[in-house]
Amino acid sequence: MKKISLIVALLMMAPSAGFAETAMSVPQPIMGKIKSVELGNPQTGIKSGLVVIDASGKEIQLMLSQKTAISDKTGKALTPDKLAAGEKVDIKWAGNHVASAIQIED
Repeated sequence: MKKISLIVALLMMAPSAGFAETAMSVPQPIMGKIKSVELGNPQTGIKSGLVVIDASGKEIQLMLSQKTAISDKTGKALTPDKLAAGEKVDIKWAGNHVASAIQIED
């Protein structure tokens, strides 16, 4: 009987443990400086991308999609060609290395 109770207790806790693991793996926003920007070519299907150096010095490569929202500090919409190396940025992303929103902080 003790084995059955233990198994039932473990099964009841299993879904919550799985949720906790998933919740912890959600990517956090990136605050850093742009190291480089590479503009894509829509005719060939090559997407734009950038390399950002975060506060800890780690380089993070991100792609830009057509849905990536880029704005300056006032909220004015910008295009990828307006991004430049050295600019401070706040980036939101979904964890698939595609930026969903970029705001220039300079």
